[in-house]
Formats: sequence, structure tokens, C-alpha cells
Amino acid sequence: MKIACETGRENSNATLPPPPPPVLSPPPPPLPAAAAAAAPASAPAAPSRAGGARLARRGATAAAAAAVEAAPDAAAPAGAAEAATPPLGELLGRIQRVQQRAKDYRRRYRSGRGEERATQRAERAAAAAAAAAARAERRRREVEARAEARRAVDAAIDDAALPAGVAAALRSAMDRQRLGPALVLRELPAVQGLVGAYGAEAVARWLRRTPFVLGAAAEVPGRIDHLARLMGCDAARALALTARCPVLIGLAPAVASQRLEQLPAALGLPGADARALAAGTPVLLALQPAQLAAKRRRLEALAAARPEWAASMAALNPGTLAVLLTYATRRYARLEFLLDAARAHGGGGGGGGGGSGGGGSGGSGGGSTADCESSGSVGSTTADRESGTGLRGGSKGSDDASGAGPCSGAGIDAAAGGGGAAQREAASPPRRGRLPCASRGITSILHQTDAAFGARHPGFAEWLAQRGAAGDAGGLHV
Repeated sequence: MKIACETGRENSNATLPPPPPPVLSPPPPPLPAAAAAAAPASAPAAPSRAGGARLARRGATAAAAAAVEAAPDAAAPAGAAEAATPPLGELLGRIQRVQQRAKDYRRRYRSGRGEERATQRAERAAAAAAAAAARAERRRREVEARAEARRAVDAAIDDAALPAGVAAALRSAMDRQRLGPALVLRELPAVQGLVGAYGAEAVARWLRRTPFVLGAAAEVPGRIDHLARLMGCDAARALALTARCPVLIGLAPAVASQRLEQLPAALGLPGADARALAAGTPVLLALQPAQLAAKRRRLEALAAARPEWAASMAALNPGTLAVLLTYATRRYARLEFLLDAARAHGGGGGGGGGGSGGGGSGGSGGGSTADCESSGSVGSTTADRESGTGLRGGSKGSDDASGAGPCSGAGIDAAAGGGGAAQREAASPPRRGRLPCASRGITSILHQTDAAFGARHPGFAEWLAQRGAAGDAGGLHV
């Protein structure tokens, strides 16, 4: 049965059973004849409050019974409810339609989100492409600007009619990006003045070794005068010192004075001797005093490990010791390598130099007599110079730290005056039955180039690489 809504339209989705008939209060039952005869005829007696309640309850009970009897069929409401319940297939269809609507909604939502994300990705890609194009354009403009500035500087150098060596040094410094075109263009008049005052050779040497001095070109005359007063010599002698070690021209006067004051303590020499030693080996001023002191202590400790090294160290004059201290710290690792090789082959680190056990390090070099031969050169290779101690002032100073190049001056013989013994020691043939390199003096071991020492000891490079990871603990660095 369908029920009409208040609006007059039928609700097809709900069916309800018919409403029960209204409940009417039945009339009170008639009194029996005997009771009616016994009752007074004048006025009926008013029932009490309790009696009225009982009468009302009896009337309600009778009305309910009459309603039940009046109902046509007691099973009719249950049957109507069963008829109003939809079948299972219809319920499943409704569920499927709801699920399909949910899927459609999710699909539309995801499609919209995907389009939005695709749009965002496209926008980000476009922004990245625009930024890359801007960077490329900026780099192109910078390259063009540098090329234009370089052309202007080259033209200015040609117009200044500088000597060929000075012009080549300036262009080389700009190629290595150690000098900027703007600085060179600004300091060209100062360079011309330096060439006129000190000569093209000296200026070209300064620009090759310490190009940063161009930024303080106006201070160069004052620095040379200060160096002359500091070393107790004339300007020509000071200029010669800068020719042997161009790094000196890059030292500020205060720095040079401080290093000369600390040099006696670093070398363990009196002040006059240290000053004379610095005049003969000017590279000592290019190194920091603390580094020199640390290298001297390390060299003494290594020399004490073998009697022949200790004897060679004790026989060194101050000039030879100063030259050894200018070597790169990488060379000191050779002594540690020889000691480790001696221990690995059963030779004691402090064993005697007369037996083969004391010189057991020759096992790493093959034990040939060529192991003791000196390379005959005090200079160092490029790799050795690169491993040297750095210098202040912005220049590399690697050649100075390793004892090679202009800062080394002459060799051990000329600088120290006592290298003849080292040459005789290196040139003398080894005695049979000894492994020479470990049993020779320190000078003959340290003054070889890295290439020469590595060729005689192939295991040195691998040993050095293994010890390099623990360089501070192993003492490979000062």
C-alpha cells in the first residue's frame, strides 16, 4: 500500500501497513437487576476516588479487547511489512550504483589533480629552462667581457713596449688566472717603473714566481730597502737575494723582520750565525720559523734511529743543515720508509751500520749497489716541489719549500761550503756485504729527487700512500 505525502506526490520508496482503527471508550455495562433494585431511588451515590480509578482501568482493558476483536486479521501487518521489504537483488543493484558513482567521482578528481600536476611540472620545466638560458647568457657575456678586457690589456702591453720577458710573465699570470686583466691594466705604469729601476730580468722573475706582488708594486722599493737593512747589506745585495728567492719580495717588512727574529730559535743557532745563514740561504726567510723548528726536530729524531745517520747528522755544518731543512717534508718520509723496511726484513732500527742486518732496508730496493748512488742533483722534481711547504703572501712557493729553483741558491756545496763530504760520500763505492742506502749519510738520501729515489725503491710510493691516510700520526706532515 502506498502512502501519499503531504505535497500530494506518492513516495514510491516506502510502503507502510494500514493504521489500526481508533480506540473508543465503550459504554459502561448495565447493572444487574438485583443491584438496580437494591439501589436507592433518590440519587446515585458518588463513587470514591479509588473506585473511579478502578473503573477507568477496567474500561481501558475492555476497549483494548474490543479493538483486538474488531481487527480483521492479526497477521496482516506482518505480511504487509514483508511485502514492503525490497528483494536482495534490488539492494545489490543500489549498492553497485552507489559504488559506481563513487568511482566516477574519484576518477574525475584524479584526472583533475593529474592535469594540475602536469601543468605544474610544465611550469617548473619552463622556469628551469629559462634560468638555464639566463645563466648561459650571463656566462657568454662574462666570457665576452673577459675576452674584450684581455684584448685591451694585450693592446696596452704592446703599446707600453715592455720587455719580452716581462710581457710574457704578465700574460702567463693572466692565463693561469693569478692576475686579473683589470689589475694588470691599472699597474702597467708601475711595472714600467720597476723595469726602469731594477731591470727587466728581476721584474720578470718576480712576476713569474710571485705575481701577487703586482698588487703592491708601489711597495717594492721600500721592501728592498727594508731587506737590505735587515740583512745588513746594500740594495744591490738585497736585490740579488730576491733574485735567488723571489718570494722575499712578496713578504711584508713586518713579516720579514719577525721571521728573522725567530730564526735563531728555530735553527738552534746564535743570532749572528742565523743572520749569516739566512744571507747564504734566503729561502729560510720564505718558510715559517715554526715549520723550520718542527722539521729540525723531526730530522734529529729520525737521525737518532741509526748510528750512521746520527754520525752524519752530527757532522753536518749549519749551512748544509739549513739546506736540508728547506726540503719538502715528503723527503723526510724516505728515512721512515728505510727504517720500516729494515724492521720488516729483520734488521734493527738502531742496528750497527757494519753488518747487513743494520742496513736491511736495501731489500726494498733490490739490494743492488746502485741503491747508494746519489742523483748528483740538489733540485727536486715537480711532484716534490708540489708537496713542499706553502708560503704566505698568496704565492705557491713550492719550489722554495723543497729547496729547488731560485730560492735554493747554489747547491749544498755552494750554499753551505761543506757539501764536498756529501759528494765524496755519494761517489764512493759501497763496500761489499752492506746494503748501502740505509747505511749512508742523511745527506746522500735526502738530496736525491723523488724520481731517483722511487726508481731505486719501487715500494716507496705504495708505502707513502698507505701512510698518507694517517699522515699526522705517522709524522709525514709538519
